Amino acid sequence: NPVSALTIAQLRAIYEGKITNWKDVGGKDAKIVVVSREEGSGMRDCFGSKVTEDIKTDALFYDSNGAIKTKVSSEPNAIGFLSLGYAEGLKTVALDGVNPTIESCKNGKYPVVRRLYLLTRQIPTGEVKAFLDFCRSEEGQKIVAEQGYVPIAK
Repeated sequence: NPVSALTIAQLRAIYEGKITNWKDVGGKDAKIVVVSREEGSGMRDCFGSKVTEDIKTDALFYDSNGAIKTKVSSEPNAIGFLSLGYAEGLKTVALDGVNPTIESCKNGKYPVVRRLYLLTRQIPTGEVKAFLDFCRSEEGQKIVAEQGYVPIAK
């Protein structure tokens, strides 16, 4: 589909079922296939807080980023949302004029971003502390970036 940019208002209208054809947002005359994460997922919660919680009932719901990627990559008229690390090989869409890149997510300019946290029940020790230290290390953050995610700002 030739659409490479949407406004948040257009994206909201698509997911709420108010815009149902790509031609209404500058694309070809084709029904939009709406793809979403299932209720209760972190991605869905983020999308709900930034775009809309009112996702139309005939949307296709999936339980993983991988399943969304598979569906969107195989359906030319689909639109979906997933973690940036899964976007490789897919056409991404600018929102409000901002492309989803590591830099635009890191600096907060891309409008649909969520932070991920590693939590422990108590002050970490032993292997748990070693793992968390590795995650925060230069080597750990290099892996984060290689996987398409946004590394921790130092």
